[in-house]
Amino acid sequence: MRGSDSDEDAAAAEIDDEEEHSVRRPRAVVQKFMCERKAVGDGFALRRSIGRPELQSLDPFISLDEFEFSRPAGFSDHPHRGFENVTYMLEGGLSYHDFSGHKGTINTGDVQVRSLQAQQLSQVACEYITDVHVLSLKAKNQTYIWVFNG
Repeated sequence: MRGSDSDEDAAAAEIDDEEEHSVRRPRAVVQKFMCERKAVGDGFALRRSIGRPELQSLDPFISLDEFEFSRPAGFSDHPHRGFENVTYMLEGGLSYHDFSGHKGTINTGDVQVRSLQAQQLSQVACEYITDVHVLSLKAKNQTYIWVFNG
């Protein structure tokens, strides 16, 4: 069954409206920051782009980090509290567990999303499977729904 002309007109108007509000010219880059690789202990390196002194006002984002680590480096128990954490495994793999009973394995190409409320405290311990290269985005707890299409 074919839609009415008024339905087609409404759809065309909606497309025109979207085009009207689209960005027609690129914005200028205001400032650039170099994310230097910093060794943090034996076998662990970090690049932090968001969350450094020059970039404190990117609410709701807390930090965007790129980690590289290999044995003997690792994470001992550490608190996670009151933020959303999205981890994308660029390369490698690790297994993790926390004291709330959550556990799993993250491998190359996997995305892990963790949401911890401000009143919750979780500690995470990781075991290597291979050397690891990770992107980790932390944001303040919000009412967002994260959707990943694979």
